[in-house]
Amino acid sequence: MALNDRALIFTNEPKSWLKKAYKNERFTILIFYRGQWCTGCQTYLQQITPIVPEIKKAGGQIFGICAQDRTAVNDTREEWQLNYELVPDPKNILVKKYGMGILKQTSKKWKRLVEMITKVKNCEPELPVYDAGVAMPGVLVLKQDGTVLYKWVAEAKETNFMGGYKRVNPSDVLKIVDFYFKNSSILESVQQATINNRTDIMDALLNDANAKKAFKEHLKKEYNEEALEFIEDVAQLQKCNTTDPIAVYDTYIPTTAPKAVNIPGSIRRGVADMYKTKGYEAFVPAKEHVKFCLGEDAFNRFVKTEEFLELAPQFIPQCFTSESTEDVCVLSK
Repeated sequence: MALNDRALIFTNEPKSWLKKAYKNERFTILIFYRGQWCTGCQTYLQQITPIVPEIKKAGGQIFGICAQDRTAVNDTREEWQLNYELVPDPKNILVKKYGMGILKQTSKKWKRLVEMITKVKNCEPELPVYDAGVAMPGVLVLKQDGTVLYKWVAEAKETNFMGGYKRVNPSDVLKIVDFYFKNSSILESVQQATINNRTDIMDALLNDANAKKAFKEHLKKEYNEEALEFIEDVAQLQKCNTTDPIAVYDTYIPTTAPKAVNIPGSIRRGVADMYKTKGYEAFVPAKEHVKFCLGEDAFNRFVKTEEFLELAPQFIPQCFTSESTEDVCVLSK
């Protein structure tokens, strides 16, 4: 976005502004900072100035986001001599939308931060009070379709007042973006590999605690976590004779069950007829059907997410070289 388009930044709500902004360029970098009073933020934002031409050359744009008002961000941009725009977000709308950190100024954490700065500067700091709290230092990179390519945020916790010092170097952010666009073929090969070996990859994923947890979180977003829970409970029924088949049946099989799974009527009736006498064996057809549907439907969508991309090197190592695996994994962290 050209500097002469600055009015657009201030005449729209943050969400509507950003929706228009990220569509204009190949990628968009958002730097969340505390405010004009934050010397660490000043240092970081000024380090970006030399690489702005590289960002633009790569087809990107960059903005600083702060909970201060329009006047304050204008003064900050002029005082720090920045060659890119700062955007006011007084209500922390973008911070909340992307799950970045917020530090409430009424908390003990904030009071301790003020005391710390007072001690360091040997004077009362002029720290503004934000109605919606102070955004923690963070870096967010959006692709042209608005999806997240890279995310980093300092934790808003009591021991992390100066958490911004661990923020990724600006030039490294550009390297991550550059890697993504230069290695799009790797991303395509990951998706193709899962299509060709979906059953094996899904089985391996379900046998890994962390990977299964990520998949379950994806299913929650689709309101379908009961499918995976059913598979887990049937597996537990096979392993442990003390597990009650009646409880498993009552939870998942009747159409009125609290977590009724989606299975054909013939399979549902078969389980109903046999679960009291055959136990685990009666549930096998239902489990296999639910698992097949997960692989064809929800899992097929999961493998296209950033969460799966982070896990992919573990399950599809042939798609990565040892040199690039770490870079691929960092995309969504």
